Amino acid sequence: MTFLELAERVLSEEKRPLTANEIWILATEKSYDKQLNSIGKTTWATLGAQIYVNAKDNPRSPFA
Repeated sequence: MTFLELAERVLSEEKRPLTANEIWILATEKSYDKQLNSIGKTTWATLGAQIYVNAKDNPRSPFA
């Protein structure tokens, strides 16, 4: 699972706007973080950065 897939999954389940930190907290509560292909120390920051870049660079982004 990628960070963007994780964010989309959490947002589709919650059906409300969330910050990157809120997405990360819910993802860890649901153990989605264990499915990530990453083991960094600041994964919540990586999640926020990837959402931002995707929204900025992709006009059809679900995060825009």
